[in-house]
Amino acid sequence: MSHRKLWELVALAAVLALILAGCPAPTPQLVEVEKPVVVEKEVVKTVEVEKLIVVTPTPEPGEAEPEPHPITLTWWDFPRSSTAGEQTQPWGEELIALFEAEHPEVSVELELLEWASGWQKIQAAAAADELPDLSYMDMANIGTYVLEDAVEPVEDYLTEEDWEDFYPHLLDYCSFEGRLYAWPLLEIAFGLMVNKTIAEERGVAGMLPSPTGEWTHDQFLEFAKAVTHQKEDGSKVYAIQIHPRTPPWFWFDDNPWYSEDGMYFILNNPSAVESLQLMTDLVNVHEVAFMATGQTTLNFYNGEAVIQFTRPSPVEAVTAQLAKNEEETGVKIEPAFVPPPVPNAVDDPHGYYGVGGIVVYKHQRDADPYRTKMAMEFARMIVTAEPTMAYLYQFGYLPTRESWAVMYEDDPYMAMAYYLRGKSYDLGQCGPCANNRNITAAEVEAALTLQKTPEQALIDMQKQIEPRMDEWRAQIKAWREEQR
Repeated sequence: MSHRKLWELVALAAVLALILAGCPAPTPQLVEVEKPVVVEKEVVKTVEVEKLIVVTPTPEPGEAEPEPHPITLTWWDFPRSSTAGEQTQPWGEELIALFEAEHPEVSVELELLEWASGWQKIQAAAAADELPDLSYMDMANIGTYVLEDAVEPVEDYLTEEDWEDFYPHLLDYCSFEGRLYAWPLLEIAFGLMVNKTIAEERGVAGMLPSPTGEWTHDQFLEFAKAVTHQKEDGSKVYAIQIHPRTPPWFWFDDNPWYSEDGMYFILNNPSAVESLQLMTDLVNVHEVAFMATGQTTLNFYNGEAVIQFTRPSPVEAVTAQLAKNEEETGVKIEPAFVPPPVPNAVDDPHGYYGVGGIVVYKHQRDADPYRTKMAMEFARMIVTAEPTMAYLYQFGYLPTRESWAVMYEDDPYMAMAYYLRGKSYDLGQCGPCANNRNITAAEVEAALTLQKTPEQALIDMQKQIEPRMDEWRAQIKAWREEQR
C-alpha cells in the first residue's frame, strides 16, 4: 500500500468515527509521548503509527480551481557552482526558464543567500513575516518553522506517483508531527575516503573493508598505526585528521543523538564513551591522528593524511579531481570509499546523513490560493525536472526518488553511500538541535585535549543540552494544545 493511500485510509477512519459520535468536524488525534524507556521494538512502532493519525484537509468536491493571474514568485536558494567561491546558480536559472515557459503568467525571481548567513536571514524573515514564496531548507530545522506556522503542508500536492517514487525514509524526515512539510530534494551520506596508494605502499590495503563491508575500532586502529609514518624529508604522514566539528565516531556507530520521537538527547551511553575514547587515544596515545585547530590543518590531497571524512562523489567527478590534483601537486592518489568503523561489540555499521528539501511558506498578510498553487508546482519541478538529476549527479548528492537511482548504477565510489543511506542517523529535528552541535563540539574538544575524560565530556553534554530539550518539549506540548 502506498504512503498516500495509507494516510487516506487513516483519515477516512477518523472521519467515520467522528460522524458516528456526532461530532461536527474531524480533529487530529494527538499522542503524548512519555520519556523513553527500554521497550520492545513493537511498542516503538505502535507509537509511530499513532502519531500519524492526522486528518489531511482535501478540497471539497467541485471546489473551483484558483483563477490564474500574473504573479511573481520569490525563491531563496544558495550558490551551487562547481567553481569554489562562485556565487552562481546555473541549475536554478535553467529551472526558472522551464517553469516560466510552461506558465507565462508566472515570473520567478531567484535570490542567492550566503551559506554562512543565509539561515539567519530566513529566521529574521520569518519573525518579520517577510518570507519568500519558497526556499531550500535543511530538514533538521523544519520543526521550528512548523511551530511558527510559517510553512505550508505539501501532502495534498503530491501525486500518487510522487508518493510511490520518493524514498519513504525521506518523506518521514521531511515530515513533522505526522504531516509532510517539504519536497525532498537531496540526501547527503558521509563516510571515509582513503588514500589507497599509501595503504598499498605500506602493505595494508587488504585491511580495508569493501564499500558495503564493516570494520571495528580495533581493526581501524591497526590500520591507522600501519599507515602513519615519517617521510624521507622528516615530515609525518598521519592516518587521519580529527576536528571537533568533524563527525566523530559516535555519529557513525550504534549511537543516534536523539530518541525516535526527537524529544530526548540520548548520546550519553557506554558505546559512545568507547567511541570518544578511541578518538582521544588516536590523538594522544597512539599519535596516529592529527588534532586540527583553527587554520592548522592537514591536506589530504598533498598526502599529509591517509583518511578523511567526506561524502562520496561519482567516479567520473573523483577521477577528474584527482587527475587535476596530480598535475598540480605531483601526488598520485587511488581512492577508496569505506564505511566508518564501529564499536567492537557492534556488527552493523551506520552513517550520518543530512536531507535538504524545498519548503513553501505561508503568506498570512496576502493570502492567494493561486500563488500557493504555483509555488507548489514550482517546488515540484525543482525536485523532479531533468536538470535537477544532472545537478545531483554533478555534486554527488543522493537522489530522493527511486526512479533516479540509476544515475549511480554500478558506480564503485557511490556504493558506500547507497549502502549506508537506509542505515544512517540524522542529527535531529528539534528547535535547539543545530545549536546543540556547538555544545557537543566544545565537549569533544575538551576530551581530545585531555581537559576532560570522555565519560565526563558526555555527562556535561547531557547537562547542558537537557534544559534546551525541556524547553523544546514544552513548546511542542503547547503547540499540540493549540491544534486541538
